[in-house]
Amino acid sequence: VEPDPEEAARLRAKGHAVIDKLLGAAPGRLTLRLTRKPGLSSTLEPDGAFVGFYAGASDRFAVERRLELEASTLASEAARLGVKPALLKIDTQGTELDVLKGLGGLRPAFVIIEVSFVPLYSGQNLAWEACEHLRRLGYAVWDLRFGLTPAPGVTRETRRRLGLPSGLPVHGDAAFMPDWTSPEGRAIIAADPPAWAALMLVFGHEDLLRHALDAGAAPAEAAAAIKAALEEPAPASGRGLYEPLTY
Repeated sequence: VEPDPEEAARLRAKGHAVIDKLLGAAPGRLTLRLTRKPGLSSTLEPDGAFVGFYAGASDRFAVERRLELEASTLASEAARLGVKPALLKIDTQGTELDVLKGLGGLRPAFVIIEVSFVPLYSGQNLAWEACEHLRRLGYAVWDLRFGLTPAPGVTRETRRRLGLPSGLPVHGDAAFMPDWTSPEGRAIIAADPPAWAALMLVFGHEDLLRHALDAGAAPAEAAAAIKAALEEPAPASGRGLYEPLTY
């Protein structure tokens, strides 16, 4: 997904299929604010209470262009393309929850989102709101990672030299899998048990996969097939079959 027309054209030139729209909670029109550092661009104004804390003396959040673009939802785009994504990764600079609200009935087996713990953009949602939304949909968090951002003017080198743990967790990433103890989570698994099992292995969760299967996470026939597949010898070529993927 790349709404910036110039970036979308570059991706298409490399042979990628591109959804060149903004994604949100509902279709319509939204304004994309293109910042000096392109990766910080958002549909939200980068003037949250902690943007100065995070940016320090940098001007990388400065908005250089504003583009009014068509907005769509994940559910609409998936239906248009005829796909049901098993893995979803969202990094939209403060609008991750809005994108999730556009899922409709889609329930990918794994979801990875960027989360913010303090506001960098005006009106953005924070980590606990997105996590609670996914919990209600039937997901459980399996990874939460972040670093500490020091106060402006304090370098990381100074903190390391002094042994200071001070700083704030400004943003990070959270990864979710179906909660097999909830009806909603088991429904996600039942929709495509092989995709769920494959992603559990891709991300290094063979132990949790076996435990969940024993706990009745998948329909009986599918669970038996997955357990049988787990006993097959892994091919001895390239990456190990169960070598975890990092993100």
